[in-house]
Formats: sequence, structure tokens, C-alpha cells
Amino acid sequence: KEFAWCDAEMLKAAEEMGFGKNWKAALEKVKNTYVPAGRQPEMLMELYHQSVEFIKQHDLVTIPPLAEETWRMEMLSPKMQMMAPFFLGGETLLIAYPTNTMDEDAKLMSLRGNNPHFARAVLHHELIAGHRLQQFMTDRYKSYRHFNTPFWTEGWALYWEMILWDLKF
Repeated sequence: KEFAWCDAEMLKAAEEMGFGKNWKAALEKVKNTYVPAGRQPEMLMELYHQSVEFIKQHDLVTIPPLAEETWRMEMLSPKMQMMAPFFLGGETLLIAYPTNTMDEDAKLMSLRGNNPHFARAVLHHELIAGHRLQQFMTDRYKSYRHFNTPFWTEGWALYWEMILWDLKF
């Protein structure tokens, strides 16, 4: 049922983009919307500000000002991009983007896989309200609730909003 819904949405998007029912052509167009060399960090900052603005505008989660401003960016090495072709996050946003030591196929794969449209959801997941907020809160509030398992890192950021609620009352 859910997969059928995804298929229908893909077709609807392809039609809106002028590709009729050819969702593969629409997807190719999206993949090729990557930013020029050197502009990836700037694009990610723009997406970050849009994400935080959306969260605040809809009052979705409390963002401590310090969590919002205390993170940094670093570029992933070509070797690391072989294992993690998209960017990663937390306190440090690790950016996947081509380097001059990569062959042309690897460069193109990195560009296409990290286009602004794909990056939007990933950035939101990695920073605020995702791993960055999650790690920030884990370090400061009721840290005894943090247990280091593979299940901790994915999807628990909003759990920390409840902890903030506990602290207010």
C-alpha cells in the first residue's frame, strides 16, 4: 500500500515537471541539479536556515540557541565518500562533495547524489531537529537516559523535546 502511494507520488511529480509518466527522466533531471564546484557548503547553510526557520515557524521543537549555533562543517575525504556517499552529521556536518583526486565517475556520483533536492531531508536529519539536537540534548539533560546502542542514533531527536518539557515543570 505504501509503495503504491510512493509510485503514485513519483508519477504525479513527473507530470508536474513536464515529463508525463516518465518518472525516470524526472529523477535524472533532479539528480543533475547539483551546485557548482565550491558551492556545496553555501547551499547546505541555506538549507539549514530554511529547516530551522520551518521548525520555529511551526513551533515543532524547542531549539536551544547554543545548539543552533555550535556546529561546524568539514569535507569528507574521497576514501570516506566510498563508504558514506552522502553527508553525515551531528556536531560536525561532514560534507560529501567531489575532490580533485577523484576520477570523473566518482565526482559525478557525488554531485548527483548530493543535489539540493536530495540534500534537504538529509541535512534536516543530520542537524536540527536531527542528530545535532539529539547529541546536544544528550550531553546536557538526563544523560543517564543515553545508552550507547545502534538504535540510539536514528530517529530519537524529538524524544529530547519531552525531556525539555520535563525540565520546564
